Amino acid sequence: MSASISPTDVPSPYTIPPPSVPPPEEPNSSLPPIPLLLLDHSKSLSPATKPEFLYWLRMAILYHGSFYLTNTGIPEELTDQMAKSAEELFNIGDDEKGKCSVNHSSGFLGWCGIVDGECRETWEFGPDLDGKQASSNAPLYARLRYAPNQYPSEAALPNFKGMLKGYNKFLTDLAFMYNELILEALGVPTGAFDGYFDEEAKLGGRIKFSRYFRGEDPKQYGEAPYRDAWLSFLMFANDVPGVEMLSEKRQTLTLPPLPSTLLVQTGTALSFATHHAVLSLPHRVLQPPPDAPDALTIRYAMQLRPNLPYDDILKGIEGAENMNEEAKRVRDQRRERRKRGFEAVRKVVAGIRAFKGTGKATESTSKEASKLETVGDADLYRRIKSRPTVGKKWYPEISVESVPASS
Repeated sequence: MSASISPTDVPSPYTIPPPSVPPPEEPNSSLPPIPLLLLDHSKSLSPATKPEFLYWLRMAILYHGSFYLTNTGIPEELTDQMAKSAEELFNIGDDEKGKCSVNHSSGFLGWCGIVDGECRETWEFGPDLDGKQASSNAPLYARLRYAPNQYPSEAALPNFKGMLKGYNKFLTDLAFMYNELILEALGVPTGAFDGYFDEEAKLGGRIKFSRYFRGEDPKQYGEAPYRDAWLSFLMFANDVPGVEMLSEKRQTLTLPPLPSTLLVQTGTALSFATHHAVLSLPHRVLQPPPDAPDALTIRYAMQLRPNLPYDDILKGIEGAENMNEEAKRVRDQRRERRKRGFEAVRKVVAGIRAFKGTGKATESTSKEASKLETVGDADLYRRIKSRPTVGKKWYPEISVESVPASS
């Protein structure tokens, strides 16, 4: 991070601002050149350095859409344990994996083997919601939220459950802190994002462990292009490269693994909520290089309130008129260019509504058709589309063929 700031330091749009080289206080750093900003979280905690931090955070979210974050406050011992567990998770026996298969979960939680078209294997875990269950008349997406986790047995992976819950707590606290820091960086009153989350969302996010390997077809992705909904925090569990991002100018940027660092990614709903001031860009993961070991990552994703209407996201946050001048300028330029993006999202919503009117849903789902469509609907349909076997088992009311492809 730059040691001092003057008006001449302000970057123009689409120009990668410094530092793409190590900051002055680390002249002998061995970090590789990176195409994103590397922000020091500890500087957000001091009144003396917070203004500088907010400046660079604003540059990151306006012009880059992602950034690296160091000195996060997560204990190094916990980070090391998570990285070690990422390797151990994928090395446990097939019988144990089978017991935890995603096929057994209405929440698409647990172990998922290789998926057609990608070279990866995953484990996914959500927050433990103390045995809460969806009521019989609840929307279908409630089954997604209240599904219990499928942890490996204590014998297969000792102390994993407690460690993961601790990591989820650290990341959740960090994520909600960045909700407020982003608002401060934009000049919007704090609390403007509160309506997008409920108390259960504050209990934790979803954590996905991914193993990327070399497949027979070198053209296949480790993971196809994706975007999260809000904020996600990616931890590189080893030093194998492969993560890429498509810039706003359609340039492919390689995002190398950095030690003791999180890669923060901004999602589509966050971009819409800020009237496109915050930039959200797609990421993908390539297969590991020849002769390299499998790549391992751990991604934490914030969970929006599932009954949040899509129309509320499209309307954006209140207080947007208070954005600082730079954020307003970027917002207005980008919003003008992306009018077609709004129309595309509205078509997705219309597609969901049309699907619900086909009679292929249950009565409870059909009742929801009269309401504004929600984040929970879209999350459920997306997961059913990508895991149709799980969807058919747990959500027979929904015809996979009728799910909108882009949801």
